[in-house]
Amino acid sequence: MDSAHYRADLTEVRAYGAANSDIRTAQQTETAPLWLGSSLTLYAEPLRVALSRSPLSVVAQGPLPGDGPRSRRLGPSETVRDARRVPRGVRGAAVDGNDSVTALARLMPTTYGVDERIDWSEAEEIWKTRFPSDYVRFMQVYGAGLVSGEIVVLLPVPQSDTYTDGSGLRDETENARLTWEMCKDEADFDVDPGSIVAWGVSTGADIYCWLTTDDDPDRWPVLVCGRHTSPAFQVHPFGMAEFLQRLLGDTAFQEETISVTLPEEVSFVNWREQQRRRTVRA
Repeated sequence: MDSAHYRADLTEVRAYGAANSDIRTAQQTETAPLWLGSSLTLYAEPLRVALSRSPLSVVAQGPLPGDGPRSRRLGPSETVRDARRVPRGVRGAAVDGNDSVTALARLMPTTYGVDERIDWSEAEEIWKTRFPSDYVRFMQVYGAGLVSGEIVVLLPVPQSDTYTDGSGLRDETENARLTWEMCKDEADFDVDPGSIVAWGVSTGADIYCWLTTDDDPDRWPVLVCGRHTSPAFQVHPFGMAEFLQRLLGDTAFQEETISVTLPEEVSFVNWREQQRRRTVRA
């Protein structure tokens, strides 16, 4: 994120995106609301149409000018299930679900967390699977909401009055599977797109998922479908809570796994508290 390419992109976004921009045209301003939805929900279809009409291959369409290598080559004996991409400075074995949420709570305050009281039988019926114990515990301690202002952790079931996308995991899962299908040639490993289930998304359009490749949900690794991460597709051999702990607590890990800069102060705000704050401001 400290590359010249990233800084140039950021400068352009600020120049054209500012409320008082003097270089943005009226037509561009009228077009802007199209892109105001969740990470890909509103513009997946326009992108799909544009890509289908392009004379370039999907692989050629994917990289931006100046992008470097986007994937890591697995060793000859590695599989997605046992793949290990542990960035420099990050070591240690994964801990179990409840312990990993306890460890996360030492870093991320639970002050604005809310027990979602999820009907897990309903969630399991929708997705035809159980969920990892750390995610179940996270929904009890924190619930769905915003991590450090940049990462949305999603509900497992649809809920229309949430401040974010009310589809639960559905829409971002569809987006992640579509992203994989479009750009899988960038990865040096293969996965069944049907095994991809999203649990979170960043404001930089990175989608964080599970690979549901094991009968035991506590053994599901995290798949990163990144926008400006390096590589774009990554598999991490630990669960969602430990992934967040490393993402929030290790700068080197951040550089490889998220396309936006996280603030130094770690925070969490449940979607209900977000709604309350907006009501107060109004």
